[in-house]
Amino acid sequence: MKKSLVSLLMVLLLGLLSINVAAEAPERYQVIIPAGDNSFGTESEGLSAVKKNGKWGVINRVGDVVIPFTLNYDWVGSFHNGFAQVRKETEYGFISISGKEIVPPKYVKVLDFRDGVALVCDDKNIILQWGAIDTTGKVVIPVKYHFVDVTLNGYNDGYNVKNEGYPFKDGLAAVKIPTVGIEKYDSKTGKFKKIGKEDPNAGKLGYINKKGQVIIPFSYKADYDNKPLFNFNDGLAWVLKGTKYGAINTSGKIVIPFDYDGVESLNERLYHVWVKKKDGTFSKKVINSSGKAVFNNTYNIIHRFEEEGYAQVSKNNKWGFINTAGKVVIPLIYDQVSRFSEGLVSVKKDGKIGYLNVSGQEVIPLSNKYQDPGSFWGGIAPVKNDSGDIGFINMQGELVVPYEHYRDPSLSTEGGDKEHKERYWFVKEGAWGRVYDANGKPDDNRSDLINSSGKMIKNIEYYYVGRFIGGFAVFIVKDKDGDLKYGLIKDTAYVPKIQ
Repeated sequence: MKKSLVSLLMVLLLGLLSINVAAEAPERYQVIIPAGDNSFGTESEGLSAVKKNGKWGVINRVGDVVIPFTLNYDWVGSFHNGFAQVRKETEYGFISISGKEIVPPKYVKVLDFRDGVALVCDDKNIILQWGAIDTTGKVVIPVKYHFVDVTLNGYNDGYNVKNEGYPFKDGLAAVKIPTVGIEKYDSKTGKFKKIGKEDPNAGKLGYINKKGQVIIPFSYKADYDNKPLFNFNDGLAWVLKGTKYGAINTSGKIVIPFDYDGVESLNERLYHVWVKKKDGTFSKKVINSSGKAVFNNTYNIIHRFEEEGYAQVSKNNKWGFINTAGKVVIPLIYDQVSRFSEGLVSVKKDGKIGYLNVSGQEVIPLSNKYQDPGSFWGGIAPVKNDSGDIGFINMQGELVVPYEHYRDPSLSTEGGDKEHKERYWFVKEGAWGRVYDANGKPDDNRSDLINSSGKMIKNIEYYYVGRFIGGFAVFIVKDKDGDLKYGLIKDTAYVPKIQ
């Protein structure tokens, strides 16, 4: 049974809760892999990398070893499209699903394969440059570009950095040829000298396909304040010419004139644009991907549209929401608003806190009962009382988890203020963790799992337990020397959802 369940562990080191060392898990929680010198990768494509006795191997979802524990790397990543990143010291390469080394570790950074290509980064000439390889390791795009939306941390979609390694949108990627203006000190001559030969298109923005062919010439200015907009989206990309923004299609044809001094994306098809007038003020409006005005922007602040189709807007220090047509759906009468979560949004007005639904109706009436309201997850949300203690309310505004000295997870750190170092966090399968000592006060010695009704499920007694996903969680214990040991537990009450 251990073997058949081992592989579901790998998605799990995502957010840890504090608890005490114990020899065995409670009855509901069974130990699948005993604590030891294990390292767990993230499950992907039904495969998971595991480090055992200093060597890496790969297992599948039924626990079969598909790559023996013979891989001599410092790290093995998760599989994407049949390939996994590997690292030796500070250099990266790839292995295939059979364990064969496709690319030896030689790059400063690599990003995962997608549609047959993976981005790779080199630091030759001191300048970080990117290119792409195919699944045989052959370089298909010369390692000489700056992909405008790629960093060593991964691909930036404009709001989150993701390790996708895929800047090709609509088949094209926005790239810039780096300027060689880097000088290196020559100790023999005592002078600085330029490195390498500068490309005539250096510093300009253009577009290439996955074969490395230049489809749209290098003729635009690379404004790194608006990197996400330079990527194509539904056949349109914004570019900068001189000091004005306009938009082109995948053939390079101008579809929105270069009339604007600034632009920002509000969703996939709406853009906030503005023009600076002679008197120093701005004419602002929201346009669609055809360049047609949807509505004039008279607000001081407008945020991106959320999944509900609403955007936060502010005018004269009051907040509300508009829809994609520019119509006010929640009036601008609030001092503070948050983002929607599970259909509700917290608002603050005249010192009172409440929650609204998408129609703007008060589902949880404004009152002085709560401070610092949080978002709903799994049907409960954290709130504070006047003393700064944190409890949890349900979607009817009822306090279902009593106020205790929890700490906001966004502020959570190891150590720090001993009196307020306790943490809470959302456990994906519908429970929250909280910590008590023997007197019923929170500390780092116990943790309870609490469901969305505030009912205690069971104590778990480890130093750390990771977030439960698919009924499994990585746990950590400390040995007598204080060293951390990792294992896997199973929640026997977990019932998978039928798709």
